[in-house]
Amino acid sequence: MRNEDIEITQELIPYEELLKMYKKQSRRLAKIIKMSDRQAITIMELKEKFETMSYIDPLTQIPNRRYFFEFVEKKMVTSKEGETPLSLAIIDIDKFKSINDTYGHDIGDIIIKSLANEVSGVLREGDIVARFGGEEFMVVFPNTPLQEAVAMATKINKTIQDCTPYKDLKYTVSIGVAEFDFEKDDLNDVIKKSDANLYIAKENGRNQVRY
Repeated sequence: MRNEDIEITQELIPYEELLKMYKKQSRRLAKIIKMSDRQAITIMELKEKFETMSYIDPLTQIPNRRYFFEFVEKKMVTSKEGETPLSLAIIDIDKFKSINDTYGHDIGDIIIKSLANEVSGVLREGDIVARFGGEEFMVVFPNTPLQEAVAMATKINKTIQDCTPYKDLKYTVSIGVAEFDFEKDDLNDVIKKSDANLYIAKENGRNQVRY
């Protein structure tokens, strides 16, 4: 059978009707694109929110251990390249188990949040405090040599002594401070040095700064 012998039975659609159909489909497509854009924005906002949450300690609302490591590793690079000092301090609440046993874990949480707030209020722009775990906190002092970091830690220690977070309950902290030696130290080395100094503070009566 030849093509010209095929009977064309499909009804031709008038141009006006085609135009209406096209406009209708265009509007529908525009709505779909708009919805997709909104969904994409929502997904991006949720992604950013979850990423932010992954760096924040839920109890204190300050940076967590994960953020601390990423922040310090970046600062180590810039400090080494710029030949600027970098110091760390580890803070531990004295006799925290006794506080929990005597007053309960709710009051223990109040103490932990108090420490986060008090330290945050003392720090300079560029310094950060992060909850390292339990009742331990790490403070990063960029562009800060050891003696200056010790002065800041002493100021933190005094501030904690003077605060009363719950009724007449007071608490103290012990602090160990260390400075990076970029010729031989990695991050773990400096954490160990600050932790060793913290241990000395604990062994020598607590409520003090050691370096």
